[in-house]
Amino acid sequence: MKRLTILGMAGLGLWSAPALADTGNLLVCVDRGFALQKCQLRDVKLADGIVESGQPYEAQFLVRYDFPCSGHSVQLGVQSGDANKFFVQGTTGALITVNGTPELHPYDPNPAVTSSLTFRPGCTLNITAVTTLPSTVTAQIWNSQAETEARILQLSVDLYLLAKDYQNLSSWNVDKLNLLKTKLETLVATTPTNLNYKVMLASVKSALQNQPPSATLDELRQAGDDVIATLRAELTREVAVAQALVDRFARWQLAANQALNGALGSAAGA
Repeated sequence: MKRLTILGMAGLGLWSAPALADTGNLLVCVDRGFALQKCQLRDVKLADGIVESGQPYEAQFLVRYDFPCSGHSVQLGVQSGDANKFFVQGTTGALITVNGTPELHPYDPNPAVTSSLTFRPGCTLNITAVTTLPSTVTAQIWNSQAETEARILQLSVDLYLLAKDYQNLSSWNVDKLNLLKTKLETLVATTPTNLNYKVMLASVKSALQNQPPSATLDELRQAGDDVIATLRAELTREVAVAQALVDRFARWQLAANQALNGALGSAAGA
């Protein structure tokens, strides 16, 4: 098969998702000159959630902010779904993190209270940067998916290599014969009109019984070529699935899953 480029990352890396530009002041107030009153928190999208192949995953949002504000104490923060974290009033260059699945927004749990408070002039709230990372839970899910796909891909490689060696059925051990037999039984069940699958299945069963195949050499060759083409197509599809998972690890700069990389290496040499 075509040689594949495998991307390996060292360590559990954290990438800088495109950081949000400064939002400007999110706290909009009526300036009385001596005080700020009737304040409201602007609602803007601070960051998108993580969606891969149409599936949402939990993100960890790292939010850098400035909140140099004095006067009444107020609870303001950020929210993703049901998860939220609050800013520390009177700080600059501060950082909070929150894990959530949907996009990230500013959060005011009680706007009516906020609008009733008074702050000194110069009170501002700016989000200076938001970095989006896969959460620990998401990284674990992706590794589990990679492990499962590695097993599927390695099985596809094994079956493909066995089918390519169909002329030596009589010399295979029982484990190899049973592995191909199980696959052929599935192919026959799903495509009962394909006689080549049936010929190859009968030949494998004969080999398991230490008997010569009933098919002629030409029939066996034709059946073998057909099975090889089928398993090659299945292997190609699994390689595409596996490569997409590897690309996802690389895109988010997470450590590459070694089992999946190993299975892709086997596929590349098949």
